[in-house]
Amino acid sequence: MAADLLGVNRPGPRDNFFELGGDSIMGVQLVGRANAEGIPITPQNLFESATFLELSQAVPADAGTDGTGEAVALTPHQTLAHAQVGSVLLDVPDTFDPVPAGRALNALADRHPALRTRVRTEDGQRFAVRPGRAEDFDVPEIDLAALPEDVRAEAVEEMIGEMAGELDIEAGPAVKFAVFRLGGRGSVLACTAAQGLMDDASVLLLCRELIQAYERLAAGQPVVWSAGAGSPQAWNRGLRRTPAHPAGLTEAPSALRELSRRRTIELDATRTADLFTAAAGSHHLDPTEVLVAAASTALGRVLPEPPQLLVERSLRADLAASDEPAGRLVGRTTELRTVEPVAAGDSLDAALTSVKGRLRTADPDPVRGVTVAVREVVTWDRVEGAIGIPADFAGVTGLAGWHDGSVGQLSAAVVDGALRIRWHLDVSVPEDEANRLADALGTVLGEITEHCRGAAEGSYEPSDFPLADLSGHELDEFLDELR
Repeated sequence: MAADLLGVNRPGPRDNFFELGGDSIMGVQLVGRANAEGIPITPQNLFESATFLELSQAVPADAGTDGTGEAVALTPHQTLAHAQVGSVLLDVPDTFDPVPAGRALNALADRHPALRTRVRTEDGQRFAVRPGRAEDFDVPEIDLAALPEDVRAEAVEEMIGEMAGELDIEAGPAVKFAVFRLGGRGSVLACTAAQGLMDDASVLLLCRELIQAYERLAAGQPVVWSAGAGSPQAWNRGLRRTPAHPAGLTEAPSALRELSRRRTIELDATRTADLFTAAAGSHHLDPTEVLVAAASTALGRVLPEPPQLLVERSLRADLAASDEPAGRLVGRTTELRTVEPVAAGDSLDAALTSVKGRLRTADPDPVRGVTVAVREVVTWDRVEGAIGIPADFAGVTGLAGWHDGSVGQLSAAVVDGALRIRWHLDVSVPEDEANRLADALGTVLGEITEHCRGAAEGSYEPSDFPLADLSGHELDEFLDELR
C-alpha cells in the first residue's frame, strides 16, 4: 500500500514513510486504505513510528488483513435480508458528471469492503466472503429527456426496478448507481443496494460519502478519508452477544405484497424536537422506541385485530455488540424484534414501558399471524453541495418482506430535524382504516409528547440497564441507596 501511494519500489521494513516522500495527506490515505483492509492503525500510529517495522508493531496481534477469502457466518437478520433491495433517489444538478461520480464510487468500494463482499451458502448456512478487488464500478448516464414529461417519473421507477433486479449478493454487483437526465425537470441520481450486508443507514452513508468524494474529485483533489470505516466481517466476528431474532424466522417470503396504500405523517422540526426530548427525559426512549410505541398504540386503537410488529433494531450505538467503528461502517448492523400491539384500553405510560422492555431486554416472541415491518429510523441533514434528498423523503425505498404474513411496513426519516413517517399498507387494509390509522398515529405522537412532559423526569426501568439483569424491586432498592 505504501509503495503504491509513494510510487517507490519495494520499501523496506526499516524505511520511514515520510523520508520516502510521504506527506500528511498521503499518510491519511495510507491509514484509510489500511483500515479498509482490516488493519486498525491510526494517523497517530503512523506519525509516531520511525519505520514501517515500528508501525507494524502498533497493529494488535489478532488483527489480520480482514481475511480476503475468509468466510464469516451471517447473523440471522443478515440471512433473512439477503434478498432485500433498497433504493434512494437523489436530486443532482444537470452539471453532475458521471465520470468523477464513477471514480468516487470506486473510492467508496475501496473504503467499504461490503460493496465487494459476496455471500455463499454451505450446508444451509450463509457466509460473507471478501474476494478482494473483484470489480470496478461505473455510473451510467441515462437520458430520458425525449420522453413525454408525464411518463418520465414512471420510466425512472421502472429502470430503478431493473437496476435492482441486476443486483446479486452472491455474484455481484451489490450496489448500482445511475444518473437520469429528465430535461426540464433536472437530473436525479439513483442508488440501489442489496441489503443483506447493507442496512438503511449504510445506504444513506454511501450517498453522503459519495457527495464528499465526488466534490473532491470534481475539484481536482484526491479523495482523503479522515478515519477508517471497518468491515462487516470484522463486525460480525467482534459480536459479544447474538443479535435478537424471532425463533423460526429464517427465510424471506418468495413473493412480496405490493403494499400500495401509502399514508404520510409529518412533524416539523420543533414538534419533532419536543417529542424526542420529552420522551428521552421522562422514559429514556430513543426515536425508534418512540415510533414503535406510537405505532403499536395506533394499531390497537384502529384495527379490530391489530398485527404484531417486526421491528428492525439498529446496533450501531450498542457498545455491547462490537468495537468496530459502526458509525462509519457500511454493513447490516441490525437485529429483529417482535412487539405486540397495545390494547386499546392500555395507558400511554404502560405502552411506553412495555415497548421499551420488548426492544431492549426480552427475547423476541415467535412471529404469529399478521405482521407489520418497522424499518430502521434514519436521518439526513441537508448540506450545501451537488446532491440533495427529495422533499418527500421518508427513508430508503423498498419492501422489508421478512414474513409471509406482512400486511404493512412503517418507515421513518428525520430530515433537517423534521420527522416524516410513512405507512405502506396492503390493499387488504380498507381505505377508511388506512386513513384512520394515519390520523391515529399523528394523534398518539402528540399525546406522547404531552404525557412525557408531565411524567416524572428521569424515571428508570430495569430495561434501562439490560446488562445488569435487575428486577424492578432490585432496581428500586439500588436507586434508593443512591438518593
